[in-house]
Amino acid sequence: MTYYYYIERGNTPITNAAQRQELKMKTRNSKKPFDIPSFSESLKKDFEAGTIELKESAIEFHKANWTAFIDIEYTKKQFGIK
Repeated sequence: MTYYYYIERGNTPITNAAQRQELKMKTRNSKKPFDIPSFSESLKKDFEAGTIELKESAIEFHKANWTAFIDIEYTKKQFGIK
């Protein structure tokens, strides 16, 4: 199977393997994965923004089955609070 790669400017075929690899890297690097925060990061952002309190965050960790009970100390550890 033969693939032909074309440069956008002049539509000339790329025959050099190094040029082909460079083109692949440019297209591969242009696609970035989604930056979706994890559950704990999302709770931390809400806590830092002041929309929820520490106890509410601990309840959310418990509801999400991250803890067996409402654990304030675990929540502080996850948020980096001493």
